[in-house]
Amino acid sequence: MIEQFLAMERDQLIGFFLSPGSRFSIAALLISLVAALFYLRKAPQAQSLSSLSDMRALLSGGIPRHEASHRLDIAYFMISLFLAALFLSGAVLSYDWLAHTLYGEFGRLAPLVSAPPWLAMIIATLVLALVFEWSYWLDHMLCHKLPWLWRFHSIHHSAESLSLLTVFRVHPVDTIVYYNILAFFSGLATAGLWMLFGKEALPFSLYGTNIIVLIGGILLGNLHHSHLWLKPPGLLGRVLLGPAHHQIHHSSDPEHHDRNFGNMLSVFDRAFGTYHEPPAERPALRFGLAGEHRENHKLLPSLMRPFLAFLPVLKNPPLKSDAREAT
Repeated sequence: MIEQFLAMERDQLIGFFLSPGSRFSIAALLISLVAALFYLRKAPQAQSLSSLSDMRALLSGGIPRHEASHRLDIAYFMISLFLAALFLSGAVLSYDWLAHTLYGEFGRLAPLVSAPPWLAMIIATLVLALVFEWSYWLDHMLCHKLPWLWRFHSIHHSAESLSLLTVFRVHPVDTIVYYNILAFFSGLATAGLWMLFGKEALPFSLYGTNIIVLIGGILLGNLHHSHLWLKPPGLLGRVLLGPAHHQIHHSSDPEHHDRNFGNMLSVFDRAFGTYHEPPAERPALRFGLAGEHRENHKLLPSLMRPFLAFLPVLKNPPLKSDAREAT
């Protein structure tokens, strides 16, 4: 068992840093950096960028760094790095099992629609990318609206200053709930695609990652927890969510609470009234939760606090306005 665990961890580490299908691979992060530099050159502040320190100042947006908060980001990054496979195995549902089960029960010998394999793959890629976005939005919305889920998700929002590692600042229960929601809707969609087009309806992917999801994650998603005030321009800005949108989501201003739940697309936020348009100029944003102090940014208390508060929260759920005031 020890050998199997070590082999799993080895594969996890290699896949995380080197797999072309990982948005956090070394190559992917370099592409994200190039994209950030491109965005910065197009920004109004570009003429003032004369050194690396200028670029760092622009990325930080002038917000003071909170070292204890950043150290907790790093701790959760290490947990994700070594235990991601364990969290995934904790999901009750497997999208692959669900898809095969539904197809086996309700599928037909012949597909309902005759289409060339390449067209079926294009449709599958688009549909499953949209399903990924829907699953992310739904899970994110529920984490804010349901008090017991908010207790776990609030660990992510306790970050007082954003960094590229804040994306990993997620409680394991939060992660497992998301995996189950994603597996459920992905399994339904995959079974439906197979019934329509046959089992050739698989998405274009790179090492198991939908190519649209991967590209979006590299070009925008990896920058969402930076302080880069970026809104995609023109028509793209009506569809895509950039780092500016996600900074609004993390803002402790009550006006910004429960806004911009989406991952890459604004379609579901617009449809359900949770969209907030970032202004052209970056406002003075503050991040974090009420009552969060430096000593609270410790790993073990952050992992245990949601469980210790579980029963009281169910009896007397806190008002969101009380839980999300500026520090």
